[in-house]
Amino acid sequence: MLQKLSCAPSFWMRAAGTPTCVVGAAMNAAHVVVDGTLALGGGSVLTSLDVAFRSKNLLILTGNPGTGKSRLATNLLDDPKRERSVIVPVASTWRGREDLLGYVNPVSGEFEPSAVTRFLLATEDSWDRGDHRQRLVLFEEFNISQPEHWLSDVLVRMEFRPELRSDRTIQLGGRGVAGYSDRATSVYLPPSLRFVATV
Repeated sequence: MLQKLSCAPSFWMRAAGTPTCVVGAAMNAAHVVVDGTLALGGGSVLTSLDVAFRSKNLLILTGNPGTGKSRLATNLLDDPKRERSVIVPVASTWRGREDLLGYVNPVSGEFEPSAVTRFLLATEDSWDRGDHRQRLVLFEEFNISQPEHWLSDVLVRMEFRPELRSDRTIQLGGRGVAGYSDRATSVYLPPSLRFVATV
């Protein structure tokens, strides 16, 4: 069941129509509808979004083009140099996990990681070194392709408790990861990892 949270009018600058914001949460995901032009301030709405971002694995921001969804998403994480975030433009041709994570090269037998997998591997390494700051994967145009096909491995693994490391680990396949010597062909999804999607 979605829980609706109210949005303070002071958060919005007046735009065409009546600016609205609906924040809802269900299970381990949150959904936010953005309509209007986002102001730079904003008490209770930003607090609600921050709580959803920190407590849910997946935050979905929906709204018309130009309403500030991407800017809002990147500002949820204090990362001005974008060292702990990656922006992923979703393509309409995505049909499976290979489009998101990479593939096993039939010639070399190694797993060829995508930019997302390289980011996930770096996130795992940071977590293991004791850097527990949050990391952000931002999916732009999330609904262009069916996410249940290409994101299912991630969604399933993120549902498990953080201490169940093997349950939160995605098996990549292959006899090694291309570009990574002595690396297991798997990636752990630590609790510091968050996903935001714009629709």
